[in-house]
Amino acid sequence: MGPNKRCAVAVCPSPADVSYHRFPKDQKLRKVWTQCCKRDDPFNEDKSFICGNHFLLEDFERDLKNELLNKPLRKVLKSGAIPSTNLKPEKRERSASSDRAQRTAKKVHKEIIGKLTKPGM
Repeated sequence: MGPNKRCAVAVCPSPADVSYHRFPKDQKLRKVWTQCCKRDDPFNEDKSFICGNHFLLEDFERDLKNELLNKPLRKVLKSGAIPSTNLKPEKRERSASSDRAQRTAKKVHKEIIGKLTKPGM
């Protein structure tokens, strides 16, 4: 989506070969996205993006039209998607831990959704 895009997540190197997604307009969801960035410095969410590396595969909608037409697929986030992976500095881990990381990311994702859907939020 352009060479000048930078990921708002503090530990992200902002890769060039991934999709970038604008912060949601919904204020509750925007607050969660901002917290997921784990940044100490203030930033403008209206002009910021989070790259696709911080979302699970199931956070994206299928691009059936382009799949059927054999065109490049668009990465569109589902409504309510929350960044939940690659939010902490990388550690040297064994290969089995990648499955653990996915399970942990899904657990965090569920917890955040639970908090968002509680009455009074």
